[in-house]
Amino acid sequence: MNQTRIEKNLSRKLNAGFKRAIYAHELVKTSIIIDDFFILRFLRVCKFNLERTKAKIRNYQIQRAKIPEWYANRDPLQLRLQQLLDLGICLPLRKLDNQGRMVLLGRLMHNPDIFTLADALKAASLALDVAIRDNVEASLYGFVIIVDLQYITLRHIGQIEIRTLKNLLHAWQSCYPVRIQLLNYVNTPGYAKLFMDITSYILSDKIKQRLRVYTRKTTPDCFMNMPANILPVEYGGTDGTIQELTGNSCKELRILLSNNGEEK
Repeated sequence: MNQTRIEKNLSRKLNAGFKRAIYAHELVKTSIIIDDFFILRFLRVCKFNLERTKAKIRNYQIQRAKIPEWYANRDPLQLRLQQLLDLGICLPLRKLDNQGRMVLLGRLMHNPDIFTLADALKAASLALDVAIRDNVEASLYGFVIIVDLQYITLRHIGQIEIRTLKNLLHAWQSCYPVRIQLLNYVNTPGYAKLFMDITSYILSDKIKQRLRVYTRKTTPDCFMNMPANILPVEYGGTDGTIQELTGNSCKELRILLSNNGEEK
């Protein structure tokens, strides 16, 4: 608690200077509110290195300005966005793991004949933004990301361009105020090998060391050391079903955004 109070006091002192530096950049045109906790999350993941923090915040804001197809017009009441959110393509688990880390479950399962990959990434980015917006533990202890590829098809892979993959990995590694502790790909089919090879090539050395790829046969190994009480039943856990988790997540997202607003 004392550490958190010290951090808050420090970020408050730095707040004005940070805002001037961030808004001075010509590409930063956003309605996102940069408050003390916003800055504190970036300070934490950058281990209070001021230059790294400024660079990461700028990256975060600039990417939002340069990729409107992911970040603009994210009203969750839009029918297409509602449909994607209801699929549960990006779900924060309701409980932290035994190291206090938030666990995020990503599932590439949109219909590629109806939705573009940009549509899916817009819904996923909205769900992620809401999940981490006020989550202290996530900024302190980091994330475990589980990407479930059991629904991926060749049509999905056909939607993935190198530029899109680079932007996505740039968001994870250099933009979002997150510290990725583990990146697990589960239920990985053989035909996704090229996709995984490209992903591994683009990742930083640090994240590459934290990357684990599991086939359909070896996927149970991924969950062996995770508490059963944080996992959905579909993954060998006891904390409800994916459908229940998706319903709760969508409900919380819509309540939060109706109270706080979202950039249109």
